Amino acid sequence: MVYFLVAMVVLGVADGQTIAVDQSCSTDWYVTGYFTASEADYSGPRVPIDVQDGRTTLLKSDFVETVKTEGWGKTEADEYVGYSDGVWQQSSRPLSAMGDTLRFGSVATDPQVIPSGGVLVIPTLPLFSEMRFTADDVGAAIKGRHIDIYTGEGVQAERLADAITGGGHTVCRLDQ
Repeated sequence: MVYFLVAMVVLGVADGQTIAVDQSCSTDWYVTGYFTASEADYSGPRVPIDVQDGRTTLLKSDFVETVKTEGWGKTEADEYVGYSDGVWQQSSRPLSAMGDTLRFGSVATDPQVIPSGGVLVIPTLPLFSEMRFTADDVGAAIKGRHIDIYTGEGVQAERLADAITGGGHTVCRLDQ
């Protein structure tokens, strides 16, 4: 059973003042994290990958499998490769599904539940309980009450993605 609450939250601002924000909260959300893999952290044998522009590049096999799951990876040649819908692409930076640069705290949502541009907080999420997120990405596996938070690049980001994964969270929309 899902419960919706309307709450008043007080958020701190830099100069010590506070602002109140009306919000609509709901419970029982599943939160996951995703990250940009760094090929330097992997050790598998190299396999050929056909990138969208027709070039073939050799990448470590375990890195390739991680990029297929996470969406983006940084190669040892300091280029980014992305994988979506069976197609590899190359970029100077990791990109959201909308073509924007992924940044720490980018959030992938089901646009039927939280549309692009939606602003939210997850007060039950340790380390991120007061952080404002903006829905600026989508993913094939993100359906219904599921939010996927971009945690950055490399091993530390992978550990953080694993640490925040779990269910039973409360999500509050600040833009309703």
